[in-house]
Amino acid sequence: MRASRLAATAAIFLTTCLAMAGCGRNEDSGGKPAPADGAAAGRVTVEGDDRIADSLTWDRPQAAVPEDGVDEALERAQAALEEGRLYEDAEAAIPLYLAILAREPGERTATAGLRKAQAALLARGKAALANAGDDVDAMRQLHEAASVLRAIAPADKAVQDYLRQVDQADRLWEL
Repeated sequence: MRASRLAATAAIFLTTCLAMAGCGRNEDSGGKPAPADGAAAGRVTVEGDDRIADSLTWDRPQAAVPEDGVDEALERAQAALEEGRLYEDAEAAIPLYLAILAREPGERTATAGLRKAQAALLARGKAALANAGDDVDAMRQLHEAASVLRAIAPADKAVQDYLRQVDQADRLWEL
């Protein structure tokens, strides 16, 4: 009877040792535990449709405004605004107004011009939003407007409302 109890104790001890050996750290991982699902440690995979990723962030064109060229840049920005060129390149209204304000913060004409350009872009975005139900070009336009507006006036209530509407349009588009 004593021998069988000793054998049972030895069997429990060996089983426990084997179980603990399976729970040890992976020596190949530098002492770090191996991921339970077999995935590589530290790797993140994001799946999904990223076709619109470029349209979500505005790559602001860098307009150059020389120290003595503010008046001339204001004229170019005003002309661009009147022509409806709002954000597309360095000679568009918004990049020019932003460059002027970077050189001379608080410059009144540039501040007013930037507000007008923002309002024009918001109106353009809302027009695209009205057509976004089944029009791919309208969806592209409203995303472009949203990316620029998010960059230049993220705290503006009208911009925030517009961005919420764009999010809703995206959800409806997916349906």
